[in-house]
Amino acid sequence: MFLFASSKAFINGQIDQPDLISAAHIRELVGGWTIQRSSVGKWQSVGIRMLSPVQMILVTTYRLSLEAKSECRSLGVQIWGIPELIYLICDSAPDSVFDPANNHAFSTTAFDAWWKVRDQNRVMA
Repeated sequence: MFLFASSKAFINGQIDQPDLISAAHIRELVGGWTIQRSSVGKWQSVGIRMLSPVQMILVTTYRLSLEAKSECRSLGVQIWGIPELIYLICDSAPDSVFDPANNHAFSTTAFDAWWKVRDQNRVMA
């Protein structure tokens, strides 16, 4: 099974109020995934075909409308927001990211070094 996490930036110029992802955004994203799985898509180069087992995950720090959440559920798309991202970092990061010598404080430098290796292995369209 292939697991794909996608994210998309929506910028509205307001820092204090994050954008609300609508159902239309979800349909656009899932449509893009469908195209990538087709014979013209980039995913063919890594062995993913139309009927390959794929779990799609929307990774976002934005809020989702109730309709968008419903679309995700009906389309089988998992939603990973801030709580899930924090959990994954805490669970997967090496000990140096949460520096034991400094009361387990988060180390941006250690995180950047750890993430840099993973970032180089991502498949980008």
